[in-house]
Amino acid sequence: MTKSFALDANHDLYLDGGDLLATVTALGAVLQNCDTAAKTLLGEMVLAANQGVPYFQSVWVGQPNIAVFETSMRQRLGAVEGVTAIVELTTRQEGNVLKYVATIATVYGEAVLDG
Repeated sequence: MTKSFALDANHDLYLDGGDLLATVTALGAVLQNCDTAAKTLLGEMVLAANQGVPYFQSVWVGQPNIAVFETSMRQRLGAVEGVTAIVELTTRQEGNVLKYVATIATVYGEAVLDG
């Protein structure tokens, strides 16, 4: 079963009621790991600099290159342990903000990631 440290709304670790680091399992863990993968910049991880989403190259370049962003996002989300398929990925631009909604099939069922 997939298990991970739980993250709060600020993407920070927090303590559970017993003064231990909170954890999340199964579908919740896979979805949280997908959210983290989607927020990771290409080159940000020192030991895995070739992983991450190329935001600088595809989104923050004046006119966003949606095709490159979507391809990269599908690759990153699909590489998360427990993900079996990216059922749907849609993007939209609201003013200066690029948003996405991904329907992700996992070994625990389907879930929606809204970013």
